[in-house]
Amino acid sequence: MSVGTDDIIDDAVTDAKLSLDSVYTVWRESLGVDSLSQILFKRNTISFDPSIIVASSGTYERPAVTASGNNVYVLWDGRTLESRDILYRRSTDGGASFGGIVNLSNTAAFSVSPVLAASGNNVYVVWIEDTAPGVRDILYRRSTDGGASFGGIVNLTENTASDAEETAIAASGNNVYVLWSNFPNVGNVDILYKKSTNGGASFGDTKNLSNNTTGDSREPAVAASGNNVYVVWRGRESIPGNQEIMYRRSTNGGANFGGIVNLSNNTGFSQHPTVAVSGNNVYVVWQDDSLVPGTFDILYKKSTNGGASFGDTKNLSNSAGNSGRPTVAVSGNNVYVVWHDNTTQGGVAQFDILYRRSTNGGANFGGIVNLSNTAQASTTPSIAASNNLT
Repeated sequence: MSVGTDDIIDDAVTDAKLSLDSVYTVWRESLGVDSLSQILFKRNTISFDPSIIVASSGTYERPAVTASGNNVYVLWDGRTLESRDILYRRSTDGGASFGGIVNLSNTAAFSVSPVLAASGNNVYVVWIEDTAPGVRDILYRRSTDGGASFGGIVNLTENTASDAEETAIAASGNNVYVLWSNFPNVGNVDILYKKSTNGGASFGDTKNLSNNTTGDSREPAVAASGNNVYVVWRGRESIPGNQEIMYRRSTNGGANFGGIVNLSNNTGFSQHPTVAVSGNNVYVVWQDDSLVPGTFDILYKKSTNGGASFGDTKNLSNSAGNSGRPTVAVSGNNVYVVWHDNTTQGGVAQFDILYRRSTNGGANFGGIVNLSNTAQASTTPSIAASNNLT
């Protein structure tokens, strides 16, 4: 594997195309007292605005953000009394302000690990919930009015003999794709998949995308554009064994998929992949310790032919500390990547949210920007971009 550090040649002056984009980032910030935390949000139109607290002083995890036009949707899981719920806020003015917090799960059960996607006025949310003792299902809700209200909760898995974990979702037009890793009582962990062709009103049968005979597959991510669907996950061919970033592509709206490709293909631990697409350009980012064992960097690959093949691997973080949990968003030729990193905190367990952008389709990236820059631990970022002309 060839890994290079790209040159920092991104101009500091925002070009006309970039100025049309709004970029939204959320993350979890520890408050340093027990397990208390808050969810922070930051917007970049021409420059970064000050952070907004969208959820204050609670026990919060796994924030996520997406956007469609001027609508911005944020959700996270939070402890309420003895349960965990999926909490949600919406902005209709491009992230300048947010409405009240809405509880989307609102049960006595544990609801965790939410993800969301938006296409036009439709907003799709999935999460994991302990629906019965020893059973974890994938639950789903849909909004058709720009996130103002949501329909009823739908159980997409209804498992009785296995546990669902680690969800992912993408939407393109009327097609909605939901993935999760499945932990059977006996057997291998696989990446399972459901598709809707009617804007999330109903879903088809469950398919197995990994089909492991040994090892396991976890941490799925998915992106879609038109009829093309791109799926990545963390795979391990044997236990114990190296962890790799595995990839499959569909060119017919998810009806079927091509073969499995190993994108990382190294001797280290490759984890937490994320994927985004714009036109024929496909971007995959993940954390990887193959360069310095035990120290993770943020690595990146790009395809310019609709995911048929990928170029060389690049190192986006290239830091002395540990970098992890990357996410990537794209809009036209603009590519935005965030991750958490403890380099500026002296390598201790205090992390900042770092950010890089490309304005030329990922050919190269500008300098690293610290979005959080506090003494508190900031972790698990999520990023979205929206072109304000759409």
